[in-house]
Amino acid sequence: MSHPSSTGEPAPATTAKDPVCGMTVTPGKARGGSATHDGHDYWFCNPKCREKFLADPERYLAAPAAPPSAPSSSTAAPPAPPASSAVAAAEATAKDPVCGMTVTPGKARGGSATHDGHDYWFCNPKCREKFLADPERYLAPGSAPRPGMHPSMSADQILPGRQV
Repeated sequence: MSHPSSTGEPAPATTAKDPVCGMTVTPGKARGGSATHDGHDYWFCNPKCREKFLADPERYLAAPAAPPSAPSSSTAAPPAPPASSAVAAAEATAKDPVCGMTVTPGKARGGSATHDGHDYWFCNPKCREKFLADPERYLAPGSAPRPGMHPSMSADQILPGRQV
């Protein structure tokens, strides 16, 4: 949460990653609120993500396995091919290139689009529309999803009764 500085100007907003879906949120303004686990605060894009986290925090906080293509040393033997279940799990999710939310290919509410031979999946139709209007904006190196509210939401949905 940001506090005003001694000059009266607000401190720069920081961002956090929703541990459930991976969406970038602004602490203190995240629509899903927050939860504290093991002394750490976690912020959520949506109350449903918070509920999932509270039901099983360890599931969402477990460290991801190292990618199979990254051996631990230059003298290490090539990694064994991953088990088919590991491959299926790796392919089971994708990131919406517009907002950064984790989606399930084939089930993503926003559908998909193909650009330069690659399939991209979207959390909702508005993200897909934005991508189709200017794909290079979202695929350029260093272009990360903008922190703050999801592109499909209006400020009154995030902060009811407050003007932004």
